[in-house]
Parts: sequence; structure tokens; C-alpha cells
Amino acid sequence: AVDMTYTLEVDLPDGKGGVLYPKGFTFNPLEYVFYPNVLVVLDGDDAEQMAWFQESALARDPRVRVLLSGGGWSEVGAQLRRPVFYLTAPIRQRFQLEAVPTVVWQAGKTMEAREIDVAKTQVPTDEARP
Repeated sequence: AVDMTYTLEVDLPDGKGGVLYPKGFTFNPLEYVFYPNVLVVLDGDDAEQMAWFQESALARDPRVRVLLSGGGWSEVGAQLRRPVFYLTAPIRQRFQLEAVPTVVWQAGKTMEAREIDVAKTQVPTDEARP
């Protein structure tokens, strides 16, 4: 589980000359909002990962957003027939991602990040799916 608690590094002004939230204020955004999407992070240059994703139920789930750790945005998007986005360093660090493919989803007030071993699992099992 990934704790999404965040601490403000600067004062957040209220627009009237005052401070709405002071530097050091700590909050968890998942206490206020629900993230309905599922993130699938994969390497678009890895044929085995691409095959795993395309054969999985995740490929047909409209909630899934694909983030690429490798591969060309245009080519992978065309192959998957869906929008894809690049994995950025802040997202990788925030979700503590160490391997791909990884599936990320909200579980209560935290985010769950589950690494998938495509050599053992061609299609995600129930416990690998949100």
C-alpha cells in the first residue's frame, strides 16, 4: 500500500492576502476524493509485457490508463488502440515503482501497487486485479 499523505512545502495563499493552508500542513487527498481509474505501468518495448496486457481483462477495462516506462507513445498507442501516457519520475517515485508491469488502484485511503510476473501469469488473477 502506498500512503498518499502530502505535506505542503510552501504556504498556500487564500487569494485575499492571507494563508489558506500553511507550510507544513499535512493531508491525504484520498480522504476527500476517489480515484476511479486503474493505472497499468508497462514497458511498450517488451513484447512479453505487451502480450500479457493485450490478453488480460485490463485491456478491455475502460477505467485503465496505460503508463509507459519504455516504448514509443505513438506506436504503442496504435498497437493497443487506446491512449497511452509516459510514466514520469514523480509518479514512479510516488508509487514506489520498482518493476513493470505494475497495476495501481485506490484501496480505501491508500493506493495499491501490485507487480505482475508475466512469466508466471499470462492473465491477471483476481488478486492481481482491483
